[in-house]
Amino acid sequence: MIGGAEEKEKIEIKIRREHTVYDKSFPYGHINKSNRSLYFAAAAFTALAGSLHLILVQYFIGFDSNTSTFFIITGLAQIFWVLPIIRRWGRLWYIVGIAGSIALIFSWNITNAPLPVKGVAAPYDDISIIIETLQVVFIAAMMSIIIRERQTISRRDS
Repeated sequence: MIGGAEEKEKIEIKIRREHTVYDKSFPYGHINKSNRSLYFAAAAFTALAGSLHLILVQYFIGFDSNTSTFFIITGLAQIFWVLPIIRRWGRLWYIVGIAGSIALIFSWNITNAPLPVKGVAAPYDDISIIIETLQVVFIAAMMSIIIRERQTISRRDS
């Protein structure tokens, strides 16, 4: 009978290992609250940045249709990106979100840098600095999520 108890304990440990953070059979898996809050924080950062991009549309809608279109597309894309984060669609979606944010940061730096090709630089304003800060924090949160998921997978496999 003692052997039966040990066998039962091994089976229970195996079952617990199989239901970790990355297990998609549960709606949120068995993740602790700090991991879940990291997903929600990353989603909030990108949603705020997207909302602020949409707010910027009103300043360009009458005279610069290319810029207003750019801000509409980027704002809607960032707001959409809440869905892959909250629903945990996977690392590919996270990396694409990080790459998109890096591209937006890069384009903001290009347009605000005084380059000899384009002449005068665009002014730095408060809303732009807030947007860029939110995007940097979003990137950091997403990288943290990717690292935590990778650690969970390696713990599960060992």
